[in-house]
Amino acid sequence: MSHIETRAEGPLTGRLEMPGDKSVSHRALIFNALARGEARIEGLLEARDVEATADCLRALGATFESGACWRGVGMAGSFCPPGRGLD
Repeated sequence: MSHIETRAEGPLTGRLEMPGDKSVSHRALIFNALARGEARIEGLLEARDVEATADCLRALGATFESGACWRGVGMAGSFCPPGRGLD
């Protein structure tokens, strides 16, 4: 068994491509809402329940722009009270 050692040199960056999937799409939106900074999500599954997840996260203060790709600015875990019921 080999041993690999790494050191933190800065923020993690990269690109991951995968087909649109409902559970992955929900998680991508949620992770983006929790993260600090901006993420770009391409290939998000366009389904009503995925849009409902985005709407809930918007109600909590996250910002997403939809279109060919989704851009969101993460909240770093500091959500706002929603002011309405989340569905």
